[in-house]
Amino acid sequence: MPTYILPGEAEADPQHHQFFGRENLPRVEWLLSGRQGPAPHAAYLLDPEIDSEALARSAVDAGAAPEVSETPRRLTTFFDFKSPHCYVALPALLALKKAAGEEEGIALDWHPFVSRALKVPAPEAPGEDRSTKHRRIRGEYHVNDLQRYAPHPLGDVHRETDCQFADLGLLWLQRELGAGRDVIDDYVERVFVHLWRENGAIESARAIEPLLLATEGLEADFERARPDEAWADAGVTAWRTYAEGPGPGHLGEARAEAQSRSIAAAPTFLLGPEPFRGHAHLPLIRARMEAGV
Repeated sequence: MPTYILPGEAEADPQHHQFFGRENLPRVEWLLSGRQGPAPHAAYLLDPEIDSEALARSAVDAGAAPEVSETPRRLTTFFDFKSPHCYVALPALLALKKAAGEEEGIALDWHPFVSRALKVPAPEAPGEDRSTKHRRIRGEYHVNDLQRYAPHPLGDVHRETDCQFADLGLLWLQRELGAGRDVIDDYVERVFVHLWRENGAIESARAIEPLLLATEGLEADFERARPDEAWADAGVTAWRTYAEGPGPGHLGEARAEAQSRSIAAAPTFLLGPEPFRGHAHLPLIRARMEAGV
């Protein structure tokens, strides 16, 4: 794996001293050029002149992803609210809605699943062997990497949070109400911000209620789905009924789907059967979707 060292940052900004992997080159270039403009995300950048033939050759099975020919194009996104990697990826993901040349952008098809929490690196110990030292350094690096790409200092990146009710809120919008993608995206963003920026609770149906009540456009979508009911009178009751009734069954189905597809890391994106792990792949995914391959 290529490693990049910026000696000048060792004391001034230790968070940006060392980088593992070429997905960090946009940030490295930004640092070396004097930090002009917004700090870029991690990304495997593409040649802007790359053509559809070259993109097709990069595919495991070109043409096997029907979602790239839909309108709007749809990106299957497996994610976990408790994953700091998903939270850090959120701005880049939401930017896909404004994909170049697409009036509708790229729609995010959110699929919740349970990922493994990030392991706490072991403390440095006298006489540790090479393998133990390597695992410790890698663990410390992963924490630092999350912090430098996050929009603000993160709290406990190793947290074990029960996300079932946050996931149920998403499934209620998707399956029961057929909510629009802007409503769903707004809810997903609110839950992430509530958990990671505000350190809020999401471990009960009642904890999710204020997030649903604040979701932009939900009132109109609720009353469209249930024309005989008013959101102000029936919205919260309908949510509680779902969380206590069919919701857990739907959640079990959603998590079983992730398991059947061998999804293990969050976020993971699918183009047809082809998986992409991590948001650094988004430039390639976007280029392939825009080229229809």
